[in-house]
Amino acid sequence: MKIVLIGTIVKDIIKHFNGSQSKSFGGLLYTLNAASAFFNEDDCIIPVSYVGEDIYPEIIDLLKDDKRIVLDGLKRCAQKNNTVEITYTSPDERLERSLFPLPPLSFENIQPFLDADVVVVNMISGWDLDLNDFIKLRKNYSGLIYLDIHSLTLGCNPDGTRYYRVVDQLDKWIGNCDILQLNECEFNIINNNKGRGPESFYRDYCFKEGKIVNLTRASQGSVTYFKEGRQVQKTVVYPPPALKVVDPTGCGDAFMAGFLSEYFNKKDIRFAAAHANQVAALMGTFRGLPNPKVLRQMYNKYLEENK
Repeated sequence: MKIVLIGTIVKDIIKHFNGSQSKSFGGLLYTLNAASAFFNEDDCIIPVSYVGEDIYPEIIDLLKDDKRIVLDGLKRCAQKNNTVEITYTSPDERLERSLFPLPPLSFENIQPFLDADVVVVNMISGWDLDLNDFIKLRKNYSGLIYLDIHSLTLGCNPDGTRYYRVVDQLDKWIGNCDILQLNECEFNIINNNKGRGPESFYRDYCFKEGKIVNLTRASQGSVTYFKEGRQVQKTVVYPPPALKVVDPTGCGDAFMAGFLSEYFNKKDIRFAAAHANQVAALMGTFRGLPNPKVLRQMYNKYLEENK
């Protein structure tokens, strides 16, 4: 499998709910590290992101030893890299502040890599890719597009603080992807407080084209909606009880990689959702960004202990 990962690599400053603080790289690297941990040895992973000149050499050095990762999509930008301050107000809820925002990518940044099997668009900043370029991607690419709504639901004040907002032209964002991912808070925002449940939302936006929707629910796991015949089906998965999440940052990004690493080859939605929850929970057992090899070792240990 050849997969393109579109998004933003960020510097994270995380203020945890227990009062501690950690710093690490984050954003698209959570998806990238999970992909590196769980994809096959003959797969190809292509991250596409602007990277600030202050961290560009370090990012290249961090990724260069994994021969599956193609670095051509990482574009050096003559400014400081996007820094995100995350303050947890509860184990699952957080406030964000985004500093030194990077410019959005264009279709031309992605076009050289469209021989891929899957293109992931992870809206980490919310302006990672403009809608017009997203539509252009769909028109020029017939493979699988996986969209994580993520920060499309967040506006940005001049001081960098983020706030929730209604997503403009939501139907076009959803209409041009094959798999959609969002969490419960994001669902409530795009649902515009209409009281419509996820299944009704799926029928309105996704049923006709047979899309897959992954609704992540933090400590409650996930619900995946999909079309089977003429019916809306769902699979509910709870996180592994043996894994204690100490830092939920990046769990949703890891969920995406965990889902795709199984779904693309087996096309088993239920199995892919279960694997995605395991990967997301494992990511949460680390404070900050884990090494892919360590993440894989932890996964193998978990499987051995829970046969």
